[in-house]
Amino acid sequence: QEEITAYIEETTAMNNTLEDMNVALQRRETIWSRTLEVSRAVAGTMDFYEDLRHISETVRQTSEAFGVSIATLEEGRLVPRTFVGYENKTYLGTIPLKGSVAGRALEKKEPVWVSRVDREAEYVSIHPDVVTEVEIPLLHYGETVGVLEIGFRQERRQDPSLLETLVPVASALAGFIHASRSQKEIRSSYRYLADKLQNITGIYHDETAEHLERVGAYCRLAAQWLHRPPQEQEDIALFSRLHDLGKIRVPLPILTKPS
Repeated sequence: QEEITAYIEETTAMNNTLEDMNVALQRRETIWSRTLEVSRAVAGTMDFYEDLRHISETVRQTSEAFGVSIATLEEGRLVPRTFVGYENKTYLGTIPLKGSVAGRALEKKEPVWVSRVDREAEYVSIHPDVVTEVEIPLLHYGETVGVLEIGFRQERRQDPSLLETLVPVASALAGFIHASRSQKEIRSSYRYLADKLQNITGIYHDETAEHLERVGAYCRLAAQWLHRPPQEQEDIALFSRLHDLGKIRVPLPILTKPS
């Protein structure tokens, strides 16, 4: 009877351990499936930070956190980009790198777990109800691009398992942010080039310059009627003006011929 009882207790303990492991694996699967889903959508979206907000919400649900925020590194300061959770939200302005826990995480390039924010002199408050906060730096090939902040209402000791799940997600977020910046720089370069080419065409032939402005306006209206996003409307208006670029290789006597 004692052996049977001991065996039952051992089996019960093993089952409990397996159930805990299963719950942990399900949480990881949830957060990673959402991360992969968003990563597939990033290439074709113009609302990058909306995708980040969805990932933040998944992180919040998976970690059972009170709130999650993402801040990006802009010109030596951290700028909050998205918040989820935090009832009766208290939003921040920019977060200084020096004298803040987030800045310390970026400097060390490793997560910083603050079990009691009220005992942390460098803590910059996001919400008065936050008791424990985790700062995970967003690193892209060693370059810091921002920080992922996770706040809890109850005191929580450092959880290696949770960090093991979230650090790779933070790395993926860093890649998304870096890709977004690169895309923005490329778009800016193309817009600058298109604008200069349009000016060159207009200088070469005055009548064409007026025609290009009209075509751009018509195309913007067409994009509005098709309910395209505002950024795409502007792109269509700009790049449509390049349709007569070839005129700069047509001799002026032909372009200005009265007949």
